[in-house]
Order: sequence, then structure tokens, then C-alpha cells
Amino acid sequence: MRVAASSLVRPLIASGATVVTRLRSDAKLFDLPVNTQGQRGRPRKYGKNRISLKKRASSRRGWESIEYACRGKMTQGRYKTLLATSQVVGGMVRVVIL
Repeated sequence: MRVAASSLVRPLIASGATVVTRLRSDAKLFDLPVNTQGQRGRPRKYGKNRISLKKRASSRRGWESIEYACRGKMTQGRYKTLLATSQVVGGMVRVVIL
């Protein structure tokens, strides 16, 4: 499945498009890599620690409120954003939790 998703998503991102999709709660996301200068070898693409969307969503910190139009009525909602890295995308991705 990862190969099919990456063959669809990577050309879209390379062309400058913004891809909006729904992620599974067990999506394979990692934190951002630490920029280390002076070390040998290729710099990391992905961070060392895995990100759990379930834990991030259940945390009370970081939620923001927004008011938006939904089917002609103004509605209030909450969202949380975070930066992560994904192997499907091949680098950094912005995740919005609703």
C-alpha cells in the first residue's frame, strides 16, 4: 500500500500541489530530524522518535478554536497542527488534527 500511495503523492508534491488526505490513527509518522553539523554520513531524513496521532489528539494542550461556515451556518471547531516526517511523502509533512 505504501508504494501505491507514494507513487501518487510524491509527483503531486513535486509539482507544487497541496495534498489533503485523511490519515489512519496508526500512520507511520516520525518527529523532525535533529540537524547535526560535523558528523560523517548522510543527514537524516526522518527523526528517531515515532509520533502517535492518538496520543497527540488526546492531549489537552495545543488545541486552537476556529469559526467556519459549514452548510450555510457558522460553526465552531477545534484543531491542532504539528510537523512530522513521513516515508510516504519522502520528507516533512504538516499534520492537522480535527
